[in-house]
Amino acid sequence: MRLTAREIRIAWGFLAGVTVSEFIAIAWAFQFKGGWVEALLKYLSTPPGTLWAWLMAAAVTGAYVAYSATRSPVIREYAFRPTAWAPFWALRLFAIPMAFVTGFFEEAFFRKSVMDMAALHGYGDLTQILISALVFGLAHAIWGVFGGKLQAALAVMLATTTLGALLALVYLAGNRSVGPCVAAHIGLNLFLEPWLVISSATLSWGKRSLRA
Repeated sequence: MRLTAREIRIAWGFLAGVTVSEFIAIAWAFQFKGGWVEALLKYLSTPPGTLWAWLMAAAVTGAYVAYSATRSPVIREYAFRPTAWAPFWALRLFAIPMAFVTGFFEEAFFRKSVMDMAALHGYGDLTQILISALVFGLAHAIWGVFGGKLQAALAVMLATTTLGALLALVYLAGNRSVGPCVAAHIGLNLFLEPWLVISSATLSWGKRSLRA
């Protein structure tokens, strides 16, 4: 599979833009100086979560990876075949730090911040889940927008809204511990990126096969 110059720009622009912007947000929030590593670890492990939440997180990771493989020929063709990565090694390597940065930031925001704020305003668990899922789905609709198609944006929004709801359930099952959610999100990104971004750039999400 060969990417056009436009598709390469979209893939790199999205990966780099999201990684850099979210890293800056983390750096600002935790003020990267002495003791910031300990602060991050404390944030992830307070509270430590429950066994049930960690098991749910593992199940969500496996299920969403499997689902994504059914929806994207790019993922089916490349995600589990390192021998086929040669044309995309730079993107694949850059996706590793991206997985950790976005996995941490997005769960800290879409789960912990959004759901805790909703709880603070008196909303119940179900409403917290719905708000977190919808905000998460809307934010990820930009994948389809970058590809240039409303239909693609809606498909991505539906998939990520569902994922957001599942991760919100994990958050509540862990007694509002963000650790299992972050682990699941990082795991998903390590498996699925940059292939999800390439799927969006090439408008191949939902198709059965790759173009020539």
